[in-house]
Amino acid sequence: MAGLGIIFLMNRRLFLITLPLLLLTLSLFPSEKAGAQPGPLQTNPAAQELIEAVNALRDAQGLPSYQIDVRLMEIAQSHAEYIAEKGVLSHFSANGKRPYQRALDAGYPVAGNLSLGGIFAENIHSGIGLTAEDVVQVWQGHSTNSQPLLSEDYKDMG
Repeated sequence: MAGLGIIFLMNRRLFLITLPLLLLTLSLFPSEKAGAQPGPLQTNPAAQELIEAVNALRDAQGLPSYQIDVRLMEIAQSHAEYIAEKGVLSHFSANGKRPYQRALDAGYPVAGNLSLGGIFAENIHSGIGLTAEDVVQVWQGHSTNSQPLLSEDYKDMG
C-alpha cells in the first residue's frame, strides 16, 4: 500500500461492475491524529459522489464533514472489487477478515475493544442505477447503517 494516495486502476468492465457498489468505511480518529498519509488523493467518481452525499447529510445536521483517509479508501476499494468479483455482499474479506482487521492490516489505528470489533463501522450496499443519494437514503432507513452517518464519534471515512 503506497500511502501517498490511491489511484483506481480498473478496466472498463470492472468499473461498470463496481460503480453500482458503493462502499463506505468509517472510523474513529481524525486523519491528522491517525497519522494519515499526506499526498494527492484520487477517487473514482462513484466513491467521490458517495463521500459528498454523506458529508452533505452531515452538513445538513450541523455535523462536521468526515475526513478522507487514504488507507480507508484503499481497503474500501479493494473490498468493493472483491465483492464485485464474487457477487456476494459481505463484510468479510476473502481470507475471513472483518472490516476493523482490514483497517489494522492497512496501518489504520482502530480504537476500542478489538475483541468486539473496535470502534469501527462499515456500510456497504449494491444495486443498479442507484445514485449516491439513493444509497445514503437506504442507509438512513436502517438504524445500524444510519448511526455511523450521523455519529459525532467517527471522524474519518474511506
